[in-house]
Amino acid sequence: MDPLGVIEGAVTDGEGAPLRGVAIEAITISFEGGRRSRATERTATTDDRGAYRLWNLRPGEYYVRVAGKTGATVSVSRDVVSEWRYAIPPVYHGGSTTLQAATPIRISAGQQVRADFLAHAQPAHAVRGTVVGYAPGAPPGFELILPGSERITGRAAFDSASGRFALFDVAPGVYRLRIKEADGASPKQGEAEITVGNSDLADVAIQLVAVEVKWVVHDPADESGRCTVEGELSNSESSGQEEHYSRAPSDGEGGPQLLPGLYDLRLAASGCYPSAVALDGKPQHPEEKPLQAGDQAHVLEVWMSADGGNIRGTLETPDVPAIAYLILAPQGPSFSSPQLFNANRGRFEYSGLAPGQYVVLAFRAEPNVEYSNPTVQEQFRGGTRIEIRANETTQVAIRSINE
Repeated sequence: MDPLGVIEGAVTDGEGAPLRGVAIEAITISFEGGRRSRATERTATTDDRGAYRLWNLRPGEYYVRVAGKTGATVSVSRDVVSEWRYAIPPVYHGGSTTLQAATPIRISAGQQVRADFLAHAQPAHAVRGTVVGYAPGAPPGFELILPGSERITGRAAFDSASGRFALFDVAPGVYRLRIKEADGASPKQGEAEITVGNSDLADVAIQLVAVEVKWVVHDPADESGRCTVEGELSNSESSGQEEHYSRAPSDGEGGPQLLPGLYDLRLAASGCYPSAVALDGKPQHPEEKPLQAGDQAHVLEVWMSADGGNIRGTLETPDVPAIAYLILAPQGPSFSSPQLFNANRGRFEYSGLAPGQYVVLAFRAEPNVEYSNPTVQEQFRGGTRIEIRANETTQVAIRSINE
């Protein structure tokens, strides 16, 4: 087992004074199914010297950031939480304010790395309001989210009897405030855009809702049992929130509880392909965001077809690896998501593809990239364009491979 690493440092203000009680996060990026996701691996809080220590880090790349003031939600009968008069806006090591522009810190086995921060404290204000539709229980969770989906830590107070809340340590700016129940099989949630100026913000009201989506998947008429499908609803406009749902064996299965908003539908199938989609009985087009979630339940229907085409081919490149990886990405409007599959000793095949135009990309190692993003696909060389026809097999030779 490799020895674990450490990232440590200090947070100071513009005059070199240490900042106590600042939340530090070590974030990792991973890819699954061609989608990029982030996870907070370790957290720490600065002490009275402004020092922090993130320990037990496995070898890899970490994005380290100041996340704001350390805090949690406390249950109170009145607003009694003391306030700091300054806030710490989020910043990544190196000075970036977004993950996309940040530079990771690479940790090797047993390595200790220092990462200091210069944080610019700003005047702090409070946000007060009421949660509407809250079911008594554990205090709900509060999130303040900046444009670009960067979340801010901080302290909150909540009165379960009245639904009143207060958030502290908030710098001036535009935020999306999200509130979610902590208990229940189908927790309700709500969010709203708020603007904090040069004073406290009062009388914010957020209604908690639970929008259920019922999925109905119509299998192909041949009933061969070879058709499997997984669906995903994602909403990047709502602070980067994503909701996922994998289809259960029976039709009419209840789906995720969503916030109101516009959602993209992504479908991955094997042995068949999605040929049509309808929302509440209305046919949808692949270019549309199919789900406008409101305050009512929805029925999302997906029709699968078994007349898909097949691809069969070979890798004709120098030093063909024993196992190579291929990305098959639809070109143009499609309900189908890009697929990742293997070529064994230079040979590959895939079946049940929707008729249409595709591009095939080959890799020597498993691609840890956001290959579901067309812009990312364009960054790689040697894409081979093919056409898939219903009930036919397309032969293809790949003569270029990405390292």
